[in-house]
Amino acid sequence: NFSDSYHKRNKEIFPFYDVDGLVVFDGKNRVERDFKYGSFLKNLCIKHEVYAYERDPKNINYWKNLGVTGLLVDISKIKEFKKNEF
Repeated sequence: NFSDSYHKRNKEIFPFYDVDGLVVFDGKNRVERDFKYGSFLKNLCIKHEVYAYERDPKNINYWKNLGVTGLLVDISKIKEFKKNEF
């Protein structure tokens, strides 16, 4: 079946081909250090909903500029994140 082989081929080329979203648990520093990984994430953000886990409110703008849809934060740090404008 053409449709099945088409989807299988796309999934082999691009592992996140048919996902609805993705959560990134790697920190800002790791993404910045690895240029290929950062570019990969930026491209993912264009086509998919990507959320990042972040513990430091100072990094909000980094993730925003990368294009993530939203952030997952520690419940204990919600007040810190609410204080920051972004």
